[in-house]
Amino acid sequence: MRATSSTAEGAAPSPGRPAATRPPLPRWAWWLCWAVLAAGVGLLVRLPGPATLDPDEHAAVLYFDRLAAGERLEEPLLSAPKPLLTVVHGLAWRATHDWRPLEALTVAVFALAVVCLARAAGRLGGLPAAVATIVVVAGSGPLVLQAARGNSMVFALAGWSVAIDALTRGGPRAPGRDPGPGRDPGPVEPGPAWGLASGALLAAGLARAESWLLLPLAAAYGLLAWRRGDRRALLLTLPLAAPLLWLAHDWLLTGDPLYTLRVPGRYSDLVSGRQVIPPADWLALVARRYRADPLLLALGAVGAVWLARRRAIIWLAALAVTGLGVLAVLGLQAWQGIYISWRYFDSADLALRVTAAFGAAALASWAAGRLGRLGRGSAAVATAGAVLLVAVACWPLAPADPVVASTLDRDTRLSANTATAVGVLAPLAGEPGTVLTVSGPQRVRVAVELGLPLARARDLFLAGRAAPLDQALAGSTAVFHDADGDRPPARFAPLSSTVPRRVGNLLLVPLRTDPGRGLYVHRVEGPGG
Repeated sequence: MRATSSTAEGAAPSPGRPAATRPPLPRWAWWLCWAVLAAGVGLLVRLPGPATLDPDEHAAVLYFDRLAAGERLEEPLLSAPKPLLTVVHGLAWRATHDWRPLEALTVAVFALAVVCLARAAGRLGGLPAAVATIVVVAGSGPLVLQAARGNSMVFALAGWSVAIDALTRGGPRAPGRDPGPGRDPGPVEPGPAWGLASGALLAAGLARAESWLLLPLAAAYGLLAWRRGDRRALLLTLPLAAPLLWLAHDWLLTGDPLYTLRVPGRYSDLVSGRQVIPPADWLALVARRYRADPLLLALGAVGAVWLARRRAIIWLAALAVTGLGVLAVLGLQAWQGIYISWRYFDSADLALRVTAAFGAAALASWAAGRLGRLGRGSAAVATAGAVLLVAVACWPLAPADPVVASTLDRDTRLSANTATAVGVLAPLAGEPGTVLTVSGPQRVRVAVELGLPLARARDLFLAGRAAPLDQALAGSTAVFHDADGDRPPARFAPLSSTVPRRVGNLLLVPLRTDPGRGLYVHRVEGPGG
């Protein structure tokens, strides 16, 4: 971002590097903010209770185990590999053999993402923009749930946030932060941290494929700064290697470098079914989704205009790509009939929320200046006004969101059920030739915890989808059924029994049942059982 006359000494910056400015808050204050956020979000997601990780995160540990052993994945799974999570989650599990550190690590990374994004916003829009950004990001129910589940979106967001924080160092001073003649401007920041931005974007590109949309823009920005004389800016071309590293990861894991790209189609064919959404219908769907939040849209429009007037090219490009760019890619996938989860909108929702935070800060700062002329107190008034605007626009915030609470209730129950089932099944798993059929969403977790190959830990959902229940259980030693996790309920209703029961020519003998929690573990007796 090009510096303006509001820089520290009013002098022109060196070519390719903006002049240095003061950070919006002391460094210790940002570290304190990170610690408070990490602790607060950790309590919100109920750490250190049962880990509420997604199947994708269990799969990341399985992928790490296979790669570390020099083995190929035995069969295709419905979880797309993410190379960064393969390493991060794999090492965390290998060190602790406990799922909770994986969730705690993701929460800490989420807090880092919030702080870096807020710090970068504060350089441009002052304290109101920084605090409003914290509210809209940390208060996002979907993002908090992503953190609770250890999802890759959190790691990609952290990469984007660290990168924009690194690239906007030394940019123009925010309005209201000029210390005035004869006053000490305080510590100053150097220009962009090209190496840090490069590493962050590379990590993001190995966490989520959506990050690939940002890489050409970052490389172009780096080349432009390099041509203006900043040699280290060339480091921004290195993240372009992320897609190649991802392909290499998949080739080592499965022998198919395009394995990840095939997972959405496989999931759509096996689970959700193909539902083609033409472009016009997709645009209508997106319009319906966002017109339900008129205040958020209005603040986003104000924020976009304000960023354009400030010539905040980095911000505008990043928000456009992670917002409109991601929606366009999702539209292309929907046109092919690929299943689009509600979670896939989180990137676009985040872009709108951050843009709205800038809009709220701009309006609140303008109103504070017009209404009070309160001198130094006007910053506090503007900050309070910005927080009020974004809180109303984004309500309910995560701590008050009933969807967050109910989802965490369910995920905690599913995790506790699986832990109980693993304890019951462990003695059976040690017997030669044992084959377990387990609740579909928990299959990989059970296989990892019991050290079983996938052939000896079958997916109850997929097996029950392809054949009648008695045939699906044929050859199994035991079955673990979670009434809340296995859908549709009618298909697996015979497993919800607390007494011995016949299913076809098989006899199910309860080993552990808890109808209140929806937990059922049965020994399978009969032909092949």
